Amino acid sequence: MKVNKLESMVVNSPIRRFFQKHFEMPMLMKLGGVPKTGRVAEIGCGSGYGLRLLLDIFKPRVVHGFDIDEKMLNKASSFLAKEIMDHKVFLHNEDDKLSQLKNNEFSTIFFFGSLHHIPGWRHALKTAYDSLENGGKIYLWEFYRPLTMNRFVKLFVDHPVEAAFSHEELKDELMKYNLTILGEKNMLGMAGMYVVEKARDVAPNLNEASSFEVRRNIRRSNTHSHA
Repeated sequence: MKVNKLESMVVNSPIRRFFQKHFEMPMLMKLGGVPKTGRVAEIGCGSGYGLRLLLDIFKPRVVHGFDIDEKMLNKASSFLAKEIMDHKVFLHNEDDKLSQLKNNEFSTIFFFGSLHHIPGWRHALKTAYDSLENGGKIYLWEFYRPLTMNRFVKLFVDHPVEAAFSHEELKDELMKYNLTILGEKNMLGMAGMYVVEKARDVAPNLNEASSFEVRRNIRRSNTHSHA
């Protein structure tokens, strides 16, 4: 969903950017280590500050930003004009089903507090998982139901009820895909972080070698039986 004017001001404020750079990013790195930096995606990229951080800190080959809000993407286009011209940044006007994300493959995917804005958040996680290469990581910083559905908070910002979840509910959803939790942090049930990793491919040559060995032993057995 699109954020209202007040929330837009908050997420683009110097305080929010300071917090993202000096708290969220270092904490996520502490929990999950340095991300793989081939093709990196941010879901809910907003005005592009998170994308700039990813470029400046990790030097990825390319970053893709996805957002449903055209106004935010216009701001990101201006903010990252040079990087877009250099083909380091690609922006996508996404829908609630993350249709464009699922047509790509990424080494790392970031959610900087955007999942609680997506009514179909479970589907969003499934799409992120499907779009993640083997051995890739997902970094999540999220706000939970006690905060997003708080009566006082709702006087100023409107979050979809369907996108309200807890730390444990988020964990349960991540576990459906056998993702390995590299690190997690629960902040009084109000907010939290997860860094998860998708399983690497089991070395195909090991299975093939095992299968070949079985077939060879069968052939040997048949040869001896006919001797």
